[in-house]
Order: sequence, then C-alpha cells, then structure tokens
Amino acid sequence: MSAASDEGLLTPALSKAWGLEAANARGPKPALSADRVIQAAISVAAAEGVDAVSMKRVATELGTGPMSLYRHIASKDDLLNLMVDTACGPPEANLPSVDDTWRTGITRWAWTLRQRYQENLWAMSVPVTGAPVAPNSVRWMEAGLQCLAKSSLSESEQVSGILLISSFIRSETTLTAQLGAAMQQAGTADVLAGYADTLRRVTTPTDFPALTRVLAAGVFDANDDEPDFDFRFGLERILDGIETLTRD
Repeated sequence: MSAASDEGLLTPALSKAWGLEAANARGPKPALSADRVIQAAISVAAAEGVDAVSMKRVATELGTGPMSLYRHIASKDDLLNLMVDTACGPPEANLPSVDDTWRTGITRWAWTLRQRYQENLWAMSVPVTGAPVAPNSVRWMEAGLQCLAKSSLSESEQVSGILLISSFIRSETTLTAQLGAAMQQAGTADVLAGYADTLRRVTTPTDFPALTRVLAAGVFDANDDEPDFDFRFGLERILDGIETLTRD
C-alpha cells in the first residue's frame, strides 16, 4: 500500500484519535476539541437518530458555529466513524483470557460486541464505508484475531472468520432493533402473533406445506422463548462451521 493511500485512510481526525498528531501545547487551551464534538454528536444521535446529526446541528448543541467544528473534524463521514468508535469503546482487556479456547474466547467477543451495539442502536444506522481504521474498531479486530489464533485457522481464514461473525452480529442487532421499533409503533409486543394470523389467512397447506407445519407448531405464536435464542442459535451454528473447518 502506498503512502498516499495510507494518508487517504488515516484522515487528520483519525490520526489525532490514534495519538499520531501531538496537540499544540503553546497558547491557551482551545474551548472546543474533537472529543467534545464527538460526544455532542453522540448525544444528538442517541436522542434523535443519526439522520439528525449534521455539523450545523452539533455546532448548535455546542453553542458555536459549524466552521469551528471543521477545525477538529473535517467531514461528517469522519464524525460518524469516530462517533461509533467512541460510543462502542474498546473490548475487554482480558479478551481472550489465558484459559479461553478459541471458541470460548470468540463467543465472549461476539456477545460483548453485540451488547455494545445494543447500547448504541443508533450506530447501526451508520453505513460501513470502508475497512476499520478507527482505534477501537482496530482493537476489536485484534481481540477477535487473538481468539481465533488459538485455532488451527490460517491468518487469512481468521480474518474471514472475524468478518463473518461481525457481519452476523451487526445484521442480527439491526433486525432486532427494527422489529422492536415496529412493535413500539404498533403499540404491541405481539407483532409475531399478528404475522402468524396473517400467514394463516393467505397460505394453504397445498401451496405452502412447510409454512403450514411451522404455523401449526406455533413458532410465530410463542412469546416465552429465550429472547436471545435467534442470536445464540446463529452464532453457535457459525462457530460449529468454523470448528468443522479446524478439524479438516
């Protein structure tokens, strides 16, 4: 990778986040900082959603003008990237622990990352625009790779494994959040039951035999299932596949 492309990925704001650009110690300390801008933007996103985040809106929150923000963070893309990175934070320091196998380690990694996403659901609306280069996102990648390094996977397979697992976590968290929003909008927690009733009206055993069996089993009617069943099931099946690969 060329130096020019490196600079393209590591913007000035990201360089500061990594501590690669020393702060100017001369003169009075500025009233505004990148950290203050990021925290104000996170507050807006948490309260009003990502669509409400703009340089103008964040500047209003800080009681200043938009141009003053650009001295610290040059673009909205940078701001969104650093908002997610800051809100989700770094992984646990002991991940993986000495006693972890690759599977127990990556399982803890996955559940912890999912919890961070759930605590910051607005972050799921921020589009992924490139490879992770912000400090905490790279630390999450490092922790995940250290977990999978305890397996027999090659380095390339470890990276692919992290991509697969993290994509599943993001997808499941986003879907769950969207369903939760639909339930809230409908004023009921029984959206799936309504879905089951609708399917029973529009399907027949002849045309939809598999769905008929699912409906008869009450899959969409159950409200007392483990809340995390779908995530646990999906994650375990992914890890089963990786484990099979490590045995080949």
